[in-house]
This record gives sequence, C-alpha cells and structure tokens, in this order.
Amino acid sequence: MAFYTGMIEQRINAAISTELSHLQLHHPTFRNEYEIPYHLPQGRAMLQKISKEAQVKVATGLGCGQRGMIASASGSSGIYHQRVMPAEEQRLTNLPGKIVEGNFFTSENQ
Repeated sequence: MAFYTGMIEQRINAAISTELSHLQLHHPTFRNEYEIPYHLPQGRAMLQKISKEAQVKVATGLGCGQRGMIASASGSSGIYHQRVMPAEEQRLTNLPGKIVEGNFFTSENQ
C-alpha cells in the first residue's frame, strides 16, 4: 500500500510541475468545449492584477489550444497543441529541463 501511495504522490507532483503548475482560471464552459469563444474576456487585465500580488511568483496566460492529429511511420495519435508565453513558461514549469535535443521555444520562433 505504501508503494502505491508513493506512486500516486509522485504522479500528482509531476502533473503539477509539468502540466498544471498551481492554479488555472478558465471560462466556466471552456473545459467542456475547448473553443475560442469560451475565453476570459478580461484575461489580460486579470493576468496583470494576479502578477502584482506579492505571493505570486510567476503568472502566465495561455492562448486557446488546438486539437489535431500527429502521425509517423509507426503510428498516429490525437494531440492538443497549447500556445504559451515562453519566458514565463520556463519559470513556471519544468518542461525546459525535459528537452533532450533542441531548444525551448522563444518569442522569435513562434
């Protein structure tokens, strides 16, 4: 049981540091539809206000993502492509440390 509990804790910590960080704000319908009309109308103003809070280390906004397909010679899969703010994302998640080859995104190559 302790082994299983440890695995669950590790998965939760990995999800927080890689995928979620600590807090996300969404339009109430966005998680059901993932469509552009369900954005936060005052999103930029909210981001600026949140960023100024003393207890907030990093805050970033995301563009609406897109669903699609990716294929290779050995298979295909559904994907979800998410736009990010590169400088903030590097400070927010551990994704840059997971890149084996190449570079993390920069504003110039988006």
